[in-house]
Amino acid sequence: MIKFKKALRMAGLILLLLLALIGIGMGAPYLPRNREEFSDKEVTIEMIDDREADEKD
Repeated sequence: MIKFKKALRMAGLILLLLLALIGIGMGAPYLPRNREEFSDKEVTIEMIDDREADEKD
């Protein structure tokens, strides 16, 4: 009976580890395929025109 409990605990531990690894794998961000796709992107900032800000006040 003691060997059965140890085996059951070990199986439970392995099952929990597998579930954790699957959860980490699903939630991980996808890495870009190559850097060239993202190296050309420029940072753009939209600024509010002063006239539009004055009209809202």
